[in-house]
Amino acid sequence: LVVTLLSMSGQFTLVSYLAPTLRAAFAATPSNIALLFAIFGVAGVFGNYVGTRAIGVIGVERAVLAAILCLITGMGLFGLFFGHYALACIAGAVWGLGSFSSNSLQQSRLVAAAPSLAAATVALNTSAVYLGQSLSAAAGGFVIKSGISARIAWTAVSFLVLAAIFLYTAQRLKR
Repeated sequence: LVVTLLSMSGQFTLVSYLAPTLRAAFAATPSNIALLFAIFGVAGVFGNYVGTRAIGVIGVERAVLAAILCLITGMGLFGLFFGHYALACIAGAVWGLGSFSSNSLQQSRLVAAAPSLAAATVALNTSAVYLGQSLSAAAGGFVIKSGISARIAWTAVSFLVLAAIFLYTAQRLKR
């Protein structure tokens, strides 16, 4: 559940403030903002499709890790490309690949880990999603209170790296 909490915190640190970040640092118009959200959304749907197919090939734990690595890569690229709209669209596509799938795959992982507790783990996972979203809005707000900068992306990346570390640790403990 900590993996869900941290991955949601990572994603929503930036998502909560994406439109104002794009306006302030990328000189994005409303159409530019809508386009980036569309790219992100289409990539998210595609990533969810690929992620569910990947479970049978690489297993659910590796599929969750792959989704989190897409999030880390996309957010990292967003930070590196900060201020460059076209490059941020590429980052948004990579980030999107892991966004929708990370939670779906994480729920599958929790159900597989304890099938008899599936109702409870899925319910707790949903609570972890909401808690992660609220923590991330606070973290993002704290980061941008002195001005919008690439720090918001790097803050998001730090949550996501922690999610990957917790996932890896959980996998090792399971073995």
